[in-house]
Amino acid sequence: MSTSQAWIKEVTDLLIRFRRKKNAAVAVFLVSDLEMNRLKKELLSYEWFSGLEAQKIKREKVVDVLAFPEPKGFVSPERREKMLGEIYINKKATGTSRHVFAKLLIHGFLHLLGYRHMVKHDTMRMKRAEKNLWDHILSSGLISEHRPSKR
Repeated sequence: MSTSQAWIKEVTDLLIRFRRKKNAAVAVFLVSDLEMNRLKKELLSYEWFSGLEAQKIKREKVVDVLAFPEPKGFVSPERREKMLGEIYINKKATGTSRHVFAKLLIHGFLHLLGYRHMVKHDTMRMKRAEKNLWDHILSSGLISEHRPSKR
């Protein structure tokens, strides 16, 4: 996959600008399936993480993306930007596809902004926002509209 750190930053910065988040940053990590399962297990071990979202993640055999918003009021003196949070994307889920990677990045980014998909209304709202961001990435030229054919 030619998903370099520079390309990831370019797409992430595009999402931040499009959503008008001034002076903001997001940390993006591409991790192995093993590491994603470790994160999943750790997340599910916390008492504060419960409810429908926890049940959904617990049922998933392969977790594609996890997003952790920065805690409110968290001070990070070494950064000039406001850190929105961290997004972990499973390498196994993306394979070599920039399309899949970008869609998972969008999904995680929206979670950092507070979007959820536990009830139908929220799911529809999130899907509209995902399409809007996807269309913006396509129009930017950072990714082509046509997926490469599978061989």
